[in-house]
Formats: sequence, structure tokens, C-alpha cells
Amino acid sequence: MHGSVKDVIAVLACPRCKAPLQMMQAQCRCIALECERVYPIVRGTPVLIVEERSVFRLSDYGPSEAISLGYQPRWRAVSLLTRWMPSITENRVGEKLYAQLLKLLRGTPGDNPKRVLIVGAGDAGAGIEALRKSPDVVALETDVYFAGSVAVIADGHDLPFLDKSFDAVVMQAVLEHVADPVRCVAEAHRVLRNDGLVYAESPFMYPVHLGAYDFQRFSLTGHRRLFREFHELNTGVIAGAGTALALAFRSFLLTLSSNKRYQSLVRLIAPMLVFWLKYVDRVTAMKPHASDYACTTYFLGRKSPVPVTDASIIARYSR
Repeated sequence: MHGSVKDVIAVLACPRCKAPLQMMQAQCRCIALECERVYPIVRGTPVLIVEERSVFRLSDYGPSEAISLGYQPRWRAVSLLTRWMPSITENRVGEKLYAQLLKLLRGTPGDNPKRVLIVGAGDAGAGIEALRKSPDVVALETDVYFAGSVAVIADGHDLPFLDKSFDAVVMQAVLEHVADPVRCVAEAHRVLRNDGLVYAESPFMYPVHLGAYDFQRFSLTGHRRLFREFHELNTGVIAGAGTALALAFRSFLLTLSSNKRYQSLVRLIAPMLVFWLKYVDRVTAMKPHASDYACTTYFLGRKSPVPVTDASIIARYSR
């Protein structure tokens, strides 16, 4: 079920010093005497950002939000038509992976409902609805902007929660958009209970998206190393070389002109020419060597007290 601030008020923490927060009508205050930071509550949502360690500012959040992420078609007609065009991408395995995550959660010791943190929940990924709708899960959604069911505005580099507060953390299409993914994964590790679960999807062969807020790409090996403090339960390819080729074709067309009208038309027409390539991935993406050419990969793991070594990560590579 969708979680709210009320569901996690007991585990909210100052994102700067990690001390508990005191909730008031219009603001949150850190109870630590050496800190005493004050954070606003805007539209009923705590805005828990550490300005000196984030690219976002508290002044960005108000009745008219200043933050704008993502591509927006210039013409309304193009925007409406795009909804009816076939998609270039396809997440074939998201539903199965979230089903596996739910099964693992239900087998984890502790009280129900299980508490799950969704970092970067603004754009819902394939399969995540099963998690959101599960009656034995409280899914708390965070992001850096107001969207959907976001309950807390937070930067993944400094999660505003006490240590060992969650049974699982989900980071779907998030780590490419953070300046320091190692720090973000370390924060996910910190807020997870012992034996807590993590699920992530991240791009490899994928064009820049969200403009200046796009920082990273990860091979399957690089993705695994990022989660080296987790025991691997499942890892693999979300979308393969077919999808990567379709996206590259669209990118090629987009480089021919920066004219806004041309770019909007390309985004409208290109999917009709290459959408079928994603179906090739259903045959090829599961092959052992396919991850070298993947569009997107995933990792499902459990918090571990012993980090995996670089030597063991490299030894598992196969072609």
C-alpha cells in the first residue's frame, strides 16, 4: 500500500546528522543540539534536503515548484500523439522481479507490514504497482520533486531516515541521475535492516535523458561492484541490444538538427520505424554474453556484513 509520512514518522531523521526529527505544523526540526536544522513542510510534504551537499535548494520548493525534469514535447498535439505511438523500450522482466522481491519480503523475519523505501519514485517502473498495492507492504515513496504519491522530498545522497529503518529499498532508474552513486548505495545500505533487500535497475547502453541530471552508466560488472556490500540474489538484463539499437537510431536522427520542431517529430516518428527491435531482446537478452551489449540491467540483493571482493566479481564474468 502507498505509505505516507505518518507511516514513517518514527524513523524520520535529519538528512545532515541523522538525529531524529521533531514534526511541527509547517516544519521539521532536528532535535540534536549541535545541529537544530529546520526543514520546511510544503503541500503537506517534508522537504528534507541538505543544501550544502545537494544540487537542489530548499527555495526550489514552494506553491510553484521550480524544478523541472525530463523532456516535454513543445506542441500539445505531438504530446497527445506520442501516447498512441508504440514504445521503443520494453521491460519484460519487471513484474517477475517485483514478484520475487515480494516473496522474499514475506519470508523475512519481523512484523508486518514490511516497510519499503522507493527512492526516485516519480516515474513508476514496470512491475512496481504490485509492490505499491500489496496489503502487507508500506511503500514510502521519495523523490526530489513533487510527483505521484511522493511522501517525502529527499536527495538519495542523504536519506532522511534512521539506521536500519526499512525492510527493502528500491532504486529503479535512479542511479544514473545521481552525482555520487556509491554514496547513494551506501545510504540505502545504512537504512536497511539486517538482511534487508535492495532492488535496482540502471542503464548501460542508453542515451542521455533528463538532460543535465544524467551522470552515470553501468555495465553488469560495474553494477555488481556498486552493490558489493550486498549478497547477490538475482542479476541480469532488463532490455538488450535490440532496444539499445532502436534508441541509438533515434539518437542518430536527433543529432541531425537541434530545431525543436524537428526533434519533436523525430520523437514521434522514430518509434514507428524501430519499435520491433525490442522484441528481438526476448530471444537474445538471456544469452550469457548479452549483458555486454545491454540497454539496461538489474540487481536484486540482500544486505551483507561481508563485501564481495573485486577479484570475485571479475572471476564471475563470462562470455
